[in-house]
Amino acid sequence: MRSSDLNYLNYRATLRVGMPFRTLRILFAAQSVENRILARLQNKKREATSASLR
Repeated sequence: MRSSDLNYLNYRATLRVGMPFRTLRILFAAQSVENRILARLQNKKREATSASLR
């Protein structure tokens, strides 16, 4: 199981517990930023790999 799957499950559990809305917004914003960073890293790796194959 990937860490992103575990993060998603943790957020879903948080929703069930009933955290205040402001806290949930912060958690989801942090998750969004993390996903963007990971996507950029993957794109850079992909570009580096394709550049080395040329």
